[in-house]
Amino acid sequence: MICPRGYKQSGTLAEKKRAYFYTRRGLAWLELGKRDKAESDAAVALEMDKNSPRAHFLKSKLLRSMGDGAGAIKEARIAYRLGGQRFNQPVP
Repeated sequence: MICPRGYKQSGTLAEKKRAYFYTRRGLAWLELGKRDKAESDAAVALEMDKNSPRAHFLKSKLLRSMGDGAGAIKEARIAYRLGGQRFNQPVP
């Protein structure tokens, strides 16, 4: 897999940065209609940072594109909850 310069650091912060990169690329692949590549990037992002709201958002979009509305809503709720936790905002 391609990884830009500067993202080959070690440690937790580096993993989160790399997860962000894979999530952004996965969203781009999905917009281009390359669902298989988007699925691969989503899996890598979630493996690197299971608490990434963006990775769960990507997974939600993937599930929706496959017709799994219930799964998409579940992942969207996880993304929403995690997003609030990361920015210290109250989430219902």
